[in-house]
Amino acid sequence: METLMGLINDPGHLAGYGPIAADTARELAMHGPWRGILLDQYRHATAITTDTYRPTALMKEFGHVSAGGTCTAPGCASPIQEYDHITPWPTGHTKPANLQGLCRWHHHRKHDNYTVTRDPNGTSHWTTPTGRHYTTHPTEY
Repeated sequence: METLMGLINDPGHLAGYGPIAADTARELAMHGPWRGILLDQYRHATAITTDTYRPTALMKEFGHVSAGGTCTAPGCASPIQEYDHITPWPTGHTKPANLQGLCRWHHHRKHDNYTVTRDPNGTSHWTTPTGRHYTTHPTEY
């Protein structure tokens, strides 16, 4: 963190590569999502950030179960192929309450001026670019 903040010039570490110059580490950190690892005074890893762009395997499994394995877009019965943030990341965190499983087609359509909101009970509300409203409900078991 001190290197990224410019307080020191210790080298960074690029996974799969090794040590990199401090300037290079700062440049890479500015242009992409990254995960922070907290080190103790002995330089042992003690914690890792959990809020990343990509959902974990467990989050995907939870989304698959809660949606019954099918796309959560209104009227679609295609299998889930991708996961999307309802509130865009990084404003919206990567957590099950902010993720929805979609087929590829609906994932790309959603970014064409569709809006989606979700109630605490899992009900989703879709609004099309023309102003039509649709509601979907989570799978009940």
